[in-house]
Amino acid sequence: MNTIVLVLLKPDCIVRGLTDVVISGITRSGLRIVYSEDTLLTIEQVESIYSEMVNAPFYHAMVEYLTSSPSKILLVSGENAQGIMQTVKGNDVRGTGVRGEYLRKDPDGNPVDAIQSGGRLYVFKNIIHVSDDGMTEREFFCLKGRKVSDLVRRS
Repeated sequence: MNTIVLVLLKPDCIVRGLTDVVISGITRSGLRIVYSEDTLLTIEQVESIYSEMVNAPFYHAMVEYLTSSPSKILLVSGENAQGIMQTVKGNDVRGTGVRGEYLRKDPDGNPVDAIQSGGRLYVFKNIIHVSDDGMTEREFFCLKGRKVSDLVRRS
């Protein structure tokens, strides 16, 4: 089934000039970008998307980071778009996908912009966010105040 997933290219992606690299990875995976918009996120938008993380140790630093510079909102479409985008995104700590490949590290190889809490490493300045399964419509509405279906027809 053809699905649509929200992808947010975060400020670090834009500032480091990685937008074309990430978009190339998306299109090489067989997905189509059906909506694209550059934006400067507001505190309210970030808080509404990440409301479930309000008690996370990195929450305030993450909000500050995501509102510091422009981001790019994408809607990506294709067969199993959610699963494919999770693979494209990867995992920064495990070193997979674009998150792992472009993770900023210090000279000792440790992730930069990471917080250790409860025995877990949280990297909040990663280059890409992919909506969790079933969350695209809610997150897009939080960002744009519109439904995905207002802009994109599912095929």
